[in-house]
Amino acid sequence: QVVVVNKMDIAPAVGFARDTALHNIRRAAPHAVIFEVSARTGEGMDAWYRYLQERLRALSPNASWDPGPARA
Repeated sequence: QVVVVNKMDIAPAVGFARDTALHNIRRAAPHAVIFEVSARTGEGMDAWYRYLQERLRALSPNASWDPGPARA
């Protein structure tokens, strides 16, 4: 299982309770891989892309995917 938490760039401004959210995710999906990302700033996107590339290679060893540069 994978959980992608997006909009991390605005989390402080909207009062996002990160610790509570992560706790609840862990309760619902204890073995999930969690990525905290911001598509706008690019924060966390490299790790997310690496994970996708690894999964793609595991499914199809000759496959390749290049997401392009993350926006900063």
